[in-house]
Amino acid sequence: SGKPGLLLMGTVGTGKTTIAHALRCAWVHYLTVARVYSCDWIASQVEADKSWTREIAGEKGLVILDDLGTEKRVYGEEVLPQIIYARYARGQYTVITTNLTLEQIRSRYGERIADRLRTYSRIVMNYNSLRK
Repeated sequence: SGKPGLLLMGTVGTGKTTIAHALRCAWVHYLTVARVYSCDWIASQVEADKSWTREIAGEKGLVILDDLGTEKRVYGEEVLPQIIYARYARGQYTVITTNLTLEQIRSRYGERIADRLRTYSRIVMNYNSLRK
């Protein structure tokens, strides 16, 4: 049995963020709070104020981390794994969207984060962009 997480992976323009936002709407309608954070935004916020790491990691309800891999490398590679580890350990609902493969995640963030994300349910969306 995996942790309460969903990893939406695939090429650019396949609808990962759209699906994540639809999940957020359904979550808010039927359950409770849901927040969407761009990984790039998180990295820039934490660069200015380290308390954002704890705030997002401890967020109640669903947290969506959008576009893992697009953040500034220095802060993102430190902060995002901390957030993901904390939410994973607490069994908090988390959805992650990314254009990276699991191998690219392992290379960028390390084996530990790749291992945790491997336990999440995965939807791989590798087809042509829906954007015209």
